[in-house]
Formats: sequence, structure tokens, C-alpha cells
Amino acid sequence: MYADDTSLYFRGASLDQLNETINKDLEREHWLKGNKLSLNVVKTVSMNILSRQKHQKILGALDLKIRDTNIQNVKETKYLSVQIDRHLSWKYRVDTISRNCLPCL
Repeated sequence: MYADDTSLYFRGASLDQLNETINKDLEREHWLKGNKLSLNVVKTVSMNILSRQKHQKILGALDLKIRDTNIQNVKETKYLSVQIDRHLSWKYRVDTISRNCLPCL
């Protein structure tokens, strides 16, 4: 058995447009079944990736659902063993490496 991370990326002009587009795609579970994949809804999260300036202008989060289960919107997440945040900064990665290196000094 293999475990893989899968990501979906969407771009839209507004949160309403993104909500509609993404929720329609999430309803298409036949693609998962056709490729013999399963989805762990509990581990599924969403993240709005925007510049700091745009995050201040856009209030709210995506309202996404899979099988009537709300998907949590997060500010940061671990993807392929790297912690990323909604601004795509390296702050969390640098902090983690720094903490691990301090005992070595």
C-alpha cells in the first residue's frame, strides 16, 4: 500500500466563485473511485493563498464540503513534509530548522 498527498489548486475572482467551482469538483468522487483512490475527509483541509495585503482586504473563508462534511480552512499546513502558510513564506520552515539547530551550538 502507498500513501500519497493530493492537492487541488483553484484560482478565482471572488470567494463566491471559488466556493461554487470547488464544491462542484468535490462532488465528482467518481474520479477517485475510477482511479482506485480513497479520500480521508477528516485529514482534508483548505487554505486560501494570498499576499498579506489581499488577506487584509478579503474577509472570510471558503465554505467547502465533502459528503456533507465541512472542510476546515487553515492558515498553515504540512505538505510533503514542509510546513507552508497562506502567504507562502518560509517563516515556519526557518523556525523549525532553527529550533532543531540550537542544541547543536
